[in-house]
Amino acid sequence: MKLTITGMIKKYLFSIILVLFSVIFFLSSCNFTKKEIEETPHWFENYTFFSQENYYHYFKTHLKELNVVDFQYFNQIKEFYKNNKFRPLWTVEGYQENQIALMISYLDNVRYHGLPKEIFFYSSIVNDIEKIKSLQYKNEKDLYESLFRLEVLLTKAYVKYSSVIQYGICDPYEVNGGKWLYKSKSADPSSVLKSLWASDTLSEYLYSIQPTNKHYKALQKELKKYLKIKEVGLKKIPEISVDSGKVNKALILVGQRLQLTGELQANYKLSDTLNAILLSAINRFRANNAIEEKNLLDVETIRALNRDFQYYTDKLTANLERYRWKVIPPKDTSYIAVNLADFSLQVIRNQESVLGMKICCGETLSKIDSVKSRTVDGIIRSYKTESPMLYGEIDQIVLNPQWFVPESILKGEYYSKLVKNSNQFLNKEKMFVIDILTKKPVSPDSIKWSKINLNRIPYRLVQTSGKHNSLGIIKFNFPNSESVYLHDTPLKSAFKKANRAITHGCVRVENPLDLGLQIFDYNEYDEEQLEQVKIILGDIPSTEEGEKFLKEKLENEKKYYEELSEQDKLFYQELRPTYIQMQNKMPVYLEYFTCFLGKNGDVQYRKDVYFKESAILYKINQFN
Repeated sequence: MKLTITGMIKKYLFSIILVLFSVIFFLSSCNFTKKEIEETPHWFENYTFFSQENYYHYFKTHLKELNVVDFQYFNQIKEFYKNNKFRPLWTVEGYQENQIALMISYLDNVRYHGLPKEIFFYSSIVNDIEKIKSLQYKNEKDLYESLFRLEVLLTKAYVKYSSVIQYGICDPYEVNGGKWLYKSKSADPSSVLKSLWASDTLSEYLYSIQPTNKHYKALQKELKKYLKIKEVGLKKIPEISVDSGKVNKALILVGQRLQLTGELQANYKLSDTLNAILLSAINRFRANNAIEEKNLLDVETIRALNRDFQYYTDKLTANLERYRWKVIPPKDTSYIAVNLADFSLQVIRNQESVLGMKICCGETLSKIDSVKSRTVDGIIRSYKTESPMLYGEIDQIVLNPQWFVPESILKGEYYSKLVKNSNQFLNKEKMFVIDILTKKPVSPDSIKWSKINLNRIPYRLVQTSGKHNSLGIIKFNFPNSESVYLHDTPLKSAFKKANRAITHGCVRVENPLDLGLQIFDYNEYDEEQLEQVKIILGDIPSTEEGEKFLKEKLENEKKYYEELSEQDKLFYQELRPTYIQMQNKMPVYLEYFTCFLGKNGDVQYRKDVYFKESAILYKINQFN
């Protein structure tokens, strides 16, 4: 009798272990932990005909029958469910109410990312939820069909949301008309799916993927503000000019606008006088919109104030998308950031901005006919001389560079001048001629430019080193497929222009010496090395070491000249380029942001000089 009882106990324990093992296996196969599976909602129990076993069978059968055209990420999603024994996630136990509600709440807020809900199948998901929760279905087939569709749509929405929020929805190369040359990181649907409930909670994961970039968060906050503003009844400000201290009724409308845009405090008592507070707010608005600050209110500023608020929401939407693009390599603690749209350059060292300056970048054709001719399927192809968006590493600084005139400029701008009077042109521009085959300089008198085929010019022009040189006295090289670089310029007046998209593609910098010092410091140059750089650029030595360096330099130059052939002496240039290789390559990013967080803490708005925003908006709005 005792043995029988012992046997029964062992058999009972074995059964308990078997049940526990089955439960653990089921939960692990669904990629859940026990606490993550919610109990069936009380209202769902009204579906008395619901059978979990029958629904799982329906789910498995219909998932296997889905074909490629039925939903995006077909292979990855199907493989994911296969690895989870074809068990549902969102509709396990019938309906995971809290998890689904959480996902819907995040989809509800995508407008604050500048995205339409329909990108994430929102209407279809909500429609299925409403039908299920209203107990509309009266039989297993209809209910299971709706649960199945909801399950797949939620998983699709989850994958797409994870992808779009982290990496953007547009192809950067496409929407930038081909001038986007970064390597970019994109979402791997398989990895995204593996993360589904891999963290402790769904909320933890969804929160973790939200962009944390300070510019992105500032733009989000700004977009929320404008989406809440109602423009109904907002009067247009008359285009007038008002001096400081003067009175005009239109200033009340100006104050109202500035309170809405945020430059004027909400508690400011509206006044018809251009007082110090209102003028300060106007100049703050000007600074935020790259308008010259003045001691009066002018028509240019009023026209900017009169913009529809759609102007701001469109810009914010486009730039939020830009900030979602993940470039490779990502920014580290030290780098140079060139914002082409802002015509500015920042040097970042140890995550702090240590130097800022104006830049000039590549020009574009802004005429309506030109823009239309470059537009195909909503995408405006870039103009050939626009500066590209790219990543590079400054590996070489050239002191006293020569300028090798690009073939396109030789043909398009200089050829006719050479035909007319080559000597006069070459002397004025301080250029000499190089034979393409021999790589040697030739006498300009030996060339009859009028006899040369424009499409087969066997020569190149080179501008001699010096302050007259189009590249100035410093050039910053970084390898890239577009052959662009940063450089000095003798035309300092160009930096006074509002629109500085005026070059053939390269980037002119306002303070090249300051930029050079930052890069030399990044390469740990000491005082002696820096003095040598300055001597090469024409400075007088200030130390004994500097005098010794100059003496050796002059002696080497004399020896160099004496060793030249008599022919080469005819083309001798005393001032020639000095190439300095950088051991520590300084990262440089050429970017394009028309909205960003300014130093004053306000969101800045810049003109879309390269017409890039419309393509992003076009692509995003295709999902509406």
